[in-house]
Amino acid sequence: MKQVTLDLAGAPTASFEHFYAGPNAKMLEILQDAVARLVRLGGANDGAPASNTPLLESVVLCGDRGSGKTHLLKACAHLAQSHGIAVKHWQVQSSLSSRDPSALSTELEFNASWRLMVIDDVHLMSEQDQATAFNWFVNASHPGDHTTRMVLMSSDQDVGSLAIREDLRTRMAQGLCLELKTLDEQACRTVLIEQARLRGLVLKADVLDFMMTRFSRDLSNLVGWLEQLDAFSLQTQRAITIPLIKDMLNEL
Repeated sequence: MKQVTLDLAGAPTASFEHFYAGPNAKMLEILQDAVARLVRLGGANDGAPASNTPLLESVVLCGDRGSGKTHLLKACAHLAQSHGIAVKHWQVQSSLSSRDPSALSTELEFNASWRLMVIDDVHLMSEQDQATAFNWFVNASHPGDHTTRMVLMSSDQDVGSLAIREDLRTRMAQGLCLELKTLDEQACRTVLIEQARLRGLVLKADVLDFMMTRFSRDLSNLVGWLEQLDAFSLQTQRAITIPLIKDMLNEL
């Protein structure tokens, strides 16, 4: 079995501009406002937070796989970093296969310079991960620090349904819980066309129809296939057509 090599150099950067809001427009507005507030306070933070401003704000994005949670986490991180805000990104799923737990523990040890802390896939956290996340909450909101921070998380379940320690659940529940609605088929088609356009590609109607019937309609899965098609198209110097898709699948 041959795996097609992915070349993601041309993949669009995760940003708010590249996110199709659809039924999630209001949720997106709330999230953007939260990050903008952090940027505004973080840029002026000299050890004295604005009056009536909480030291720590937390936001949990809930939704099914492929609803865009990871994209939005990365968009928030990129926006904050572009304004000089120190960001720590923790992909829980990646840490599951870590071969050096001690090194991972050191990497995730709380750093007072962090202003935005991103935890992707909190529903996958082990007991040790939960202890680390709770430590982040405790240290991030230390009253003697006088630093405004935000913890931004994603989960495939709402906070009340998560199998996590109760003190961590309580901390998470004190913040916002925003639910991402899954896009319908027409919206998925719109996203695929736009993702293709950003890569300099054109998806014809028959190709779109084939992708929607041949592949799972999970949006992250569809975009992943588009990335593979882009790479295979470049390797073979052929346009994306149904015969090209079939040839690629035969090589997997």
